[in-house]
Amino acid sequence: MSRYILIRLLAACAMALLASLVVFLISNVVPGDPVLAQLGDIAASDPATVAMWRAKWGLDLPMWDRYGIFLVGLVHGDLGISIATRRPVLQDIVQYAPATVELATVAFLLSIAIGIPLGIAAPVRRDGWIDSVARAISLLGVSAPTFWLAFIMLAIFYGGLEWAPGPGRMDPIAFPPDGLTGLFLVDSLWHGDWESFWDSAAHLVLPSIVLAAATVGLITRTTRAALPTPTCWPAR
Repeated sequence: MSRYILIRLLAACAMALLASLVVFLISNVVPGDPVLAQLGDIAASDPATVAMWRAKWGLDLPMWDRYGIFLVGLVHGDLGISIATRRPVLQDIVQYAPATVELATVAFLLSIAIGIPLGIAAPVRRDGWIDSVARAISLLGVSAPTFWLAFIMLAIFYGGLEWAPGPGRMDPIAFPPDGLTGLFLVDSLWHGDWESFWDSAAHLVLPSIVLAAATVGLITRTTRAALPTPTCWPAR
């Protein structure tokens, strides 16, 4: 038993190391120089300034040396400083994590609420209009890229019909609700601020639909395939 646990721990460490290597390589081999992207045109044309900033961020070191520094910082909980925001990366993650958690939770609940009933209703009228709608939603959700679907939804419901609010978690003139969680829906409910609640909920509609689209298609197809055909159901 102890040998099995040891093997599993070693395999988990190897996978974590491989994942860190993949993340590091992706962030370092993509086209473009982050220093030149942050400097202005005048500063970017000065080789001495560019070299100084590359040395400051450690970009003048060999790649494997940078990977070693990255691993040491990762073990100590130091993810480095963001070139874009000039703040610790961990601080940026902590700031934006509540918005990600809130959106992912709403999208997950939405996908469950739509996918399971639709997958159950489809076999009842197999090859009927409900089954056709289920197939169309499944095909669209699984095959359509998320960024493309987000662009189409934003162009139609925000730019064209003006039914949905613009990007962001709340209106630009609104003040976020006070709270420790950073989840606008939870914090506004806790303080009884219904105006902020409905404002933040409205801003979650389009992103949650787009994010839930792929999951809805998968849940619908899985549920539909798992249920027996109507001919296999017992007679009443």
